[in-house]
Amino acid sequence: MKLSEFAQLVDGQLAYGEDFEVEGFAPIHAVGEGLERHLGFLLPQRQPNELLASDVGAVLVTALPPRLEDEPALKAKSFLVVPNPELAFARILAHVHPRPVATEQQVHPTAVVAEGVEFEGPVRVEARAVIEAGVRIGAGSVIGAGVFVGRDAKLGKDCLLHPNATIMHGSVLGHRVVVHSCAVIGGDGFGFALDAQQRWVKLEQIGRCILEDDVEIGSNTSVHRGAIYDTIVRRGTKIDSQAHIGHNCDIGEDCVLAGGSSIAGSTKIGHRCRLGGLTGVSGHIEITHDVVLAARAGVMQGIAKPGVYAGQPALPIRERRRLFVEERRLLDYRRRIRELEQRLNEWECSSD
Repeated sequence: MKLSEFAQLVDGQLAYGEDFEVEGFAPIHAVGEGLERHLGFLLPQRQPNELLASDVGAVLVTALPPRLEDEPALKAKSFLVVPNPELAFARILAHVHPRPVATEQQVHPTAVVAEGVEFEGPVRVEARAVIEAGVRIGAGSVIGAGVFVGRDAKLGKDCLLHPNATIMHGSVLGHRVVVHSCAVIGGDGFGFALDAQQRWVKLEQIGRCILEDDVEIGSNTSVHRGAIYDTIVRRGTKIDSQAHIGHNCDIGEDCVLAGGSSIAGSTKIGHRCRLGGLTGVSGHIEITHDVVLAARAGVMQGIAKPGVYAGQPALPIRERRRLFVEERRLLDYRRRIRELEQRLNEWECSSD
């Protein structure tokens, strides 16, 4: 496709330079031969000077760079002006490299599909996948190689299960859900009771795991089924790789959980929350909407006000920064106290 066609696709404008056929895509800092027909994007917070060192031939920007006519390196490029370059780039990539969708019924000969499995339209089932009885799968869905779908699970339209993903019995997936390799959806939650002999007795997990429309789950992530009530990940939420969602959790809409996040059981997280990598959240607490948790934050009690929180225990970011400054000052305070003690000892000795 040509730059002008991409501009039309994302409601942008080819504001400067040649309209050429795009041959590929590249990060803005890419250098080397053969990038003259590639497209990249510049985030608004990045410095326009990065464009001078880049060999990418076309760039998505929010505005034309200053001194455009004075810089030969800039004059050689084409610029597409859009409100949000990163979002426009994402939509262009999705158009050029669409997610796999089944357009005709295909079941690999080595796949194991139980009697009574209901396909609500064309579905692709790849090699050595196992689909148990009572499963219903929506039209357009792709079941990758080695995937397991347990009995009575329900999948909506256009779902994509990457190779070796596991969907346990009774789980419910909405439309356009993506589950990456080696993730486990609906495995047993961690529930045990202690008997009189101090031995652990398993509490059978009889709830379900529900992933609503447009949820995406990363590789090696575990979302446990509910103990009694359901575990729910609500519409549009994206969870990175190697994360953990405990039983009975309720994760709100349009949240983002970065890699290694761990949410203990029965915790409720509001809409549009963002959790940095390796964030830990205690169980049986509630976090309101629009909360941002910095990487490695440790949440030990509920959060009632939107905002940015950091540290262990997690505190509002300004308070955490003040504490950090005070902690650094403690070293100086200790040094000064030692000096005063030494001077006091010397004074006492001289008085004797």
